[in-house]
Amino acid sequence: MNYFIKTKQCPNPEQLMSYGFSVPKFDEALISGDLEQAADFRKAYPAGSFKMALEQTWEEAGEHYMQRGYREAMGIAAGVTPSGGSYKFEKRMKELFGENEADWNKAAFSQIWLAEYFAANPFVAREEEEPDPANEHEYVLATGVDASGDEIVNTTLTAINATDIKPEQLTWLWPERIPQGTICWFTGKPGLGKSLATLDTVARVTTGRDWPDGEKNDLPPQDVLLAISEDPLSTVVIPRLNAAGANLAHVKFFNRIKLDEGSRELQLSSDMTLLRRALEANPSVSLVVLDPLESFFGDVNININQEIRPITNPLKRICERAKVTLIGIVHDNKRSDVSAIQKIPGGSAVSAAARGALGFSRDPENGNEFFMSMVKGSFSKKQTGLKYTIGEKTVDGISAPHIVWGEEHDLSADDLLNAERDTGGRKDKKQIEIAREFLPGALSKGPRLARDLYAEAEKLGISSDTLKRAKNELGGVMVMKHTEGWMWSTGQDDPITPDDALG
Repeated sequence: MNYFIKTKQCPNPEQLMSYGFSVPKFDEALISGDLEQAADFRKAYPAGSFKMALEQTWEEAGEHYMQRGYREAMGIAAGVTPSGGSYKFEKRMKELFGENEADWNKAAFSQIWLAEYFAANPFVAREEEEPDPANEHEYVLATGVDASGDEIVNTTLTAINATDIKPEQLTWLWPERIPQGTICWFTGKPGLGKSLATLDTVARVTTGRDWPDGEKNDLPPQDVLLAISEDPLSTVVIPRLNAAGANLAHVKFFNRIKLDEGSRELQLSSDMTLLRRALEANPSVSLVVLDPLESFFGDVNININQEIRPITNPLKRICERAKVTLIGIVHDNKRSDVSAIQKIPGGSAVSAAARGALGFSRDPENGNEFFMSMVKGSFSKKQTGLKYTIGEKTVDGISAPHIVWGEEHDLSADDLLNAERDTGGRKDKKQIEIAREFLPGALSKGPRLARDLYAEAEKLGISSDTLKRAKNELGGVMVMKHTEGWMWSTGQDDPITPDDALG
């Protein structure tokens, strides 16, 4: 019985003997009867039957435990005081439902009691929670039961004293731009070089080269883990890494998640524990890249905070614990009336998860030049950005694009976003002016098919929507459905007649 209580399993003769010698003042004669019975059982039955008998007994005991719990819970719901005495029962009811006995909900308490009873089941094997150094000094403030959802679960509120937390100096991957052990988003429209800038970052991490703004890289060459879903590795990613000057010996790619049947890509919604264990097992990794981020969230809606927070919150803790920086490539949403940080896709939980975010945009005055700017820098004193262009380099006979960094600039991400809107507004204004001049001349000689007008206007840089705006602003232009298609006319000089129109 002592062995059973300590180990929660039934012993064989060798285990009994080993345990016995660990007990002070043990004498083999004390368990001679037990040893003889165990030896006789093993001798009389085939190999393995002893273990099978123990397992069967264990299962039967577990079923008996469950049946007893259901019986007692039914009794509580019917008004019977549970085992443990009336004093303990009344104390719990007052804690849950108040002093007035008329308010005591015994049916609800029966479910709470049953949940606690099952939670204490000694015949159920439980996977122990993996220790987290961050919880080393925690202590219990209070315990309770959460009965708000479909399942009733035991809850424990813990705390940590400030004196038990050792202060540490904040460290940087890219000084004053990307903190170590945090999440950073690279955000912007497609086709602006976000992935190239990420691979340039990978190259500097894997070689220890200094940063493009002149900041010294104090870290030795580190390993990087990349998850790439859209670009082929052999023809795109590897040539670009070579062009950026990366040390490929420090570069590793997530390949797949192997299942009992088949495989799939990494999904943060279900593979967080695997990711944490992988980083713990590979302490040389200091950077993880997800390109693009949306490919690796899993089966969740990125726009719903309640679905995203259960991913971003543990992801932040993993990065902090492993001192690993995570860079995610995200494409701006299509909202036109928001700030730069609100252009980050998804609910607010996505932008809030990052301690840094770098924005990438095209120079509104020069389509061949680009800006990297600070969208978010929770810990950064430096708020400047960098200009860049996209060049091309040939390595081992294979050409690939790479980032060519330029000078620093002091424009914020919001400054650049507003400049882009102003440029777009001026372009729209110019278009409508040209359209208002074009349309009367195009219709001066009679009705025209709308599709012909659109094609002619497009050659002048006028979109079909702008041409329609000009039509409405000018007035006097009729539109009718003709046998050959929609026709525009001023109603003068060979107007469309009812005979030409479709009824």
